[in-house]
Amino acid sequence: MFRKPKVKGNARQRVISSEYENSDCLDHVDASKAVIEAPTSKAILSFDDEEGADDNFEIKKSKRYQKEQRRQKKLEERAAREFKEEDDVEEHGKEQVVYIKHELLITKPEIVDDCVEEEVVSRESVGGPTSSVGSIPDSRAVYEAKKKREELRKKGKPSDYIPLDEDKKISNKGERRRLIREEDDDDSDHEIQTFYSAKAERREEEERRRNAQYDMLEGEEDRENEIDEWERMQIEKAVSTRNVGEMKERQMNEVYMMEQYNMKYGDNKEEVEMEVDVADEVIGRGGRNHAESISLSALLDKLKLRMEDREEHLNRRRYEVSTLEQTLVENDETLEIMRLERPNLKSKHEMLQRMRVYSMCVLECLNEKVEIVNELVDERRKVNSGRRDRIEKRRRRDVKDYYGECSAAASGRDANRVRVGEHQLRYSDREGRKGKRRREREGTTAAISHEEGMSSDDEEVTSQVVNDKENLGTIEMKIAQVFIDTLPEYSSLKGILERILEWLWTDPKSFNDSYVEVCLPKLASPFVRLQFSLCDPLKDDIMLHEMDWYQELLSISSPTSEAANNQVIISLIPSIVHKVVVPYLTDMMRDEWEPVSLTQSSRISTLLMAILKETPFLDERSKPLRRLLQTIVDRFNNAIDEDLFVPMFSRSSMDNPHTGCRSFLDRQFWSAIKLMQCVSVFSGVLSDALVAQLCFSISNRVCVIALQLVDMCEPHVIIKTRALLSRIRRWIRFGRVNELRPLLTCLSNVQKCHSDHKDLMRETQSAIEEIQRSIHP
Repeated sequence: MFRKPKVKGNARQRVISSEYENSDCLDHVDASKAVIEAPTSKAILSFDDEEGADDNFEIKKSKRYQKEQRRQKKLEERAAREFKEEDDVEEHGKEQVVYIKHELLITKPEIVDDCVEEEVVSRESVGGPTSSVGSIPDSRAVYEAKKKREELRKKGKPSDYIPLDEDKKISNKGERRRLIREEDDDDSDHEIQTFYSAKAERREEEERRRNAQYDMLEGEEDRENEIDEWERMQIEKAVSTRNVGEMKERQMNEVYMMEQYNMKYGDNKEEVEMEVDVADEVIGRGGRNHAESISLSALLDKLKLRMEDREEHLNRRRYEVSTLEQTLVENDETLEIMRLERPNLKSKHEMLQRMRVYSMCVLECLNEKVEIVNELVDERRKVNSGRRDRIEKRRRRDVKDYYGECSAAASGRDANRVRVGEHQLRYSDREGRKGKRRREREGTTAAISHEEGMSSDDEEVTSQVVNDKENLGTIEMKIAQVFIDTLPEYSSLKGILERILEWLWTDPKSFNDSYVEVCLPKLASPFVRLQFSLCDPLKDDIMLHEMDWYQELLSISSPTSEAANNQVIISLIPSIVHKVVVPYLTDMMRDEWEPVSLTQSSRISTLLMAILKETPFLDERSKPLRRLLQTIVDRFNNAIDEDLFVPMFSRSSMDNPHTGCRSFLDRQFWSAIKLMQCVSVFSGVLSDALVAQLCFSISNRVCVIALQLVDMCEPHVIIKTRALLSRIRRWIRFGRVNELRPLLTCLSNVQKCHSDHKDLMRETQSAIEEIQRSIHP
């Protein structure tokens, strides 16, 4: 209930009991055993004074120590079984000890009783074995000792013994009850620890494994025996005597039915028809049990089902046989066809082998030449692009210089003072080019109707022109020598295509399956681009059908007239135009073309219209064509933004002819009219709505504003108005409302100021009515 407090100086001491020295039972107790004398101090809490008067008390052992002692005991028992000879000797010695103990108990029962009690107390106190000769007693000796102790307990008084039961309590009069603990009453905890060698432990471990294996095998045999026994019992339970009798009776009935059937139909060798009208006779089974019966109709139905199944199986087999026969016939026909086509197949095989070698050689040759061709084409385009850039920059710089001179003159300054350094050089160069063009127009009809600003002003100095010609001549010479080191069958577009089309004439199916027609434009690309580099569509009037590559493709021979109408031959030229020519022209328009040049615009538009007319492949779904048209529109928009400019001066500056403001304004007006004319020449290439949009953009940004800045009553306004109407009249019906309103206002003002001019009135009135119809349909 409460823990006993620790008292200093109350240490337990090991002393040798004096009672054991004079006892008569010391002859079978080891003299080396010692007991611990209990302290005589009085218990403080839960113990009596008399309780502390005992001479000896038990020492509590830990559970771990107890388990270790039990394990050592088991190891000792196993070691004893291995060494039988040693065990026999030990058992013999133990029997002698037990015999001596029995003799002492018989001769001196009173002394034995006291000795046994003292022995138990001392053994439990010290925890050692009870042998007096130093040997370990076996389980039989311990059992006999306990049995003898129980007999003595029954004969003696209750207070003269220590109970062996764990749960019994020590109860004396005048003493408090105390429950004996489990660990205090364990006899096996007071054995002396015994140590073994490594060899003995190894033998014990092996013995333990063998025993475990024997136990496992015995358990498996027991389980197998149990399973066999369970199966036998189930069989006996299921198969009873009654079931066996019913089975035998059923078998006898079947035999009886078969005998009746054989007696009735066995001797008749003819076939018996199944479809007969027979009354349903009930045939009872023989034997003692007549509960089940079989009708004749049921037997007939079963036989019919079996016949139907047999017929279906036969039909399936017949179908398989017919299929195999048909397959054999087809295989024979295929073999015959292959035998007949063997020569043709042989020729195809030889042709394909030749074509394989030839195509590899062509590709190897073109891989080396394509890079050279691209370099030459880029050099040619670089020369023309450099010329275009120089002229474009000079034209825009001249406009800025002209505006600066006019602004200085309008502000009252001397224009000559503005022309300093490079400005003066540019002025001199500009006036020299203008005088040269004027001299060239003298004596011609162009000089009569010419207005300043309508010329292209694309002249260059002689040194630059000579340098460009030399570069172009070098490039053309290199182009002529590109295929000089190759055989004719690899350097001619016609020769290459004829060799490849030989495949088409020999084996059209494999030709189409290989998509060779898709690769033909790529093979023709180097030759077509080289021929375009030798000519300049912006300077020369070139037609596509007059070029050499076009004529070579037209002259490709075919073995029969039917082969000439082949779709691959028909679409060969359009495919090359679509995949090679149009991309080349797109690059040329982007890098070399000048939108303000009426000559270049007219030539390129003529070429494009011819291409669109002769090539049905080119429509709004063609991506290369869409890129080309978008490039043209972008170049025109760039020219409108950069080249067109309307100077804003006062009316006095405009009226003063010495300032040059009026002439500069007129020049810009006619430059806009020329750009509108360049846009109009692409009416067959671009859509009418797109051309009208570009023309109205130029008219509203330059022409209408230029007419409003001058006096409308001047005679020169009539010429400008007629020129504007001639360029814009055909696009009025495609114009939008916001684009037509500025033009309508300008024409109304001109009509008011020049009402006496009948021709102008008639033209302006017609244009105004058309504009009004477009605005208010």
